[in-house]
Amino acid sequence: MSPEEQAALQRRLIRDSLVAQVSQAIVALRRGQLPPAQGLAVADQADTVAGQIAADPDLGPERHDLAAFIRAAAQVLRGQPWPPVPQGYGSVVAQIDEEAGGES
Repeated sequence: MSPEEQAALQRRLIRDSLVAQVSQAIVALRRGQLPPAQGLAVADQADTVAGQIAADPDLGPERHDLAAFIRAAAQVLRGQPWPPVPQGYGSVVAQIDEEAGGES
């Protein structure tokens, strides 16, 4: 595997991990398995991480979309509806909403 392929794989793994973490938090919150106060704490952490992602050029140009998605997820964790998400993340939102029982 070339260094470029390794870097792309690493970026994909980071993206998948972060998306899974915020997705699980939203589903847990909507199912009543995560207290609202903890949801707010996770939202604050997500905003911090989103800023770090956006500022890290090693994460490639797609980092801006990932950061925007994580910021959108933070809004949902604060009890707000989904704001518009970057192209490519609509299916993630649909999956979260389905797992959480259809709320959006």
